[in-house]
Amino acid sequence: MTDSLAIFGWVALGFCVSIVAMILPFRRGAAGIAINMVSAIAGALLGGFVGHALGFYDKLGGAGGFGMAAAASIALTLLVHAVVMRRSRRATESPAE
Repeated sequence: MTDSLAIFGWVALGFCVSIVAMILPFRRGAAGIAINMVSAIAGALLGGFVGHALGFYDKLGGAGGFGMAAAASIALTLLVHAVVMRRSRRATESPAE
């Protein structure tokens, strides 16, 4: 598998994670479509490249690369959702008088 094909696979994986994040009912409305897509794809790319740089796997297109990309994509998407939900909760709370 070529490096560019592996990177395309990570982007596709991140896109799939973003779709799942938008479908899950407990996260609905927490973040917009663009935020979901950017965070999931960025997480997949970050996880794939960092895992390769740390030597977790030799080839970019290996199964370890996709596992690391999936884990990082999910983790970054959940982190972004937590931050967005926390901000929205703060914005809706009424100030104490």
